[in-house]
Amino acid sequence: MGRKRKMPSREKIFKHWENKLNNITNNNTCFKCGVTPFFNKKNIIVDRAHILAVCEGGTDDLNNLHLLCKSCHRESEAYSGVEYDLWFTSRNKEEFATSLFLLWEKGEIEDTPLNKYFKKIKSNFINKYSKQFYECQMLDYSIQNKLHLDNYYKNKYI
Repeated sequence: MGRKRKMPSREKIFKHWENKLNNITNNNTCFKCGVTPFFNKKNIIVDRAHILAVCEGGTDDLNNLHLLCKSCHRESEAYSGVEYDLWFTSRNKEEFATSLFLLWEKGEIEDTPLNKYFKKIKSNFINKYSKQFYECQMLDYSIQNKLHLDNYYKNKYI
């Protein structure tokens, strides 16, 4: 039998992040998508979600907890570390995917389950078009995602 955990309340998690995140308005707001659904006391609308899963060494500390709607919580389960950070700060799936690919291309993330997949995408693109066109495409992605990556770097080194 596992240990009994005592996670902080939604109110404490909200208070901890209230001045650090822009899109949250109360303890029933999803920190990712910003939705604040009608609150039904019988059904908790937002989940207390770990940023780094407990099974990966995460704790129940306020710095490791977010409030996420059920949809965002399910989606967040697929990500950890850099991937979670990029997912959380992305405005949409395209921005997330291209930012993650750009960081991989720059050699800033290597231990990702997507490593093999990214290598295949790069190889297929270069084989189909050219290395020069690939480099132009990466430059274009860098320009499109500059704001997102700048925010990622800023938060990473705070």
